[in-house]
Amino acid sequence: MKKITTFLSLLCAAVFAQNSAIIVDSAQLENIPWLSYGEALDEAKEDKKIVLIEFYAKWCIPCHEMEKTVFRDPEVLSELKSNFHFVKLDIEKKDTILCEGERLLTPTCVRNWELGGVPAFAVVGREKGDIRHLSIGDYKKRPFLRFLNAIKSKEQGKN
Repeated sequence: MKKITTFLSLLCAAVFAQNSAIIVDSAQLENIPWLSYGEALDEAKEDKKIVLIEFYAKWCIPCHEMEKTVFRDPEVLSELKSNFHFVKLDIEKKDTILCEGERLLTPTCVRNWELGGVPAFAVVGREKGDIRHLSIGDYKKRPFLRFLNAIKSKEQGKN
């Protein structure tokens, strides 16, 4: 009887812990400051923040891992909200976006920008949607923060 009680107690604790984690994840997901591409360009013209695009695909495992970890970190969220307009673009979705001064489908822009894989991160100009900086590959928290700081340093005084 004691073993059954212990087992049931552990099972209840595990279920409670799992449900608590789901609630935290849902709350944190709402805090990710993603905008549409058009919104980001429009807002950046007004407030001069940097437009940073994450290119992803539904099948991209490192993309999902970054979403679960890096993009939910309070320090990363604070940096993104303070200095960037953050956009997620699905490389396979056929949305029309501005790239290199033309309105083209996302897959066409991806080819024109020569993205070699996902996840990829790009800073684009506010006026023409031209690529200013491109980085391909996934990041952990600290390297991603270093990447964001390097972008801020390079972009100071432009546009």
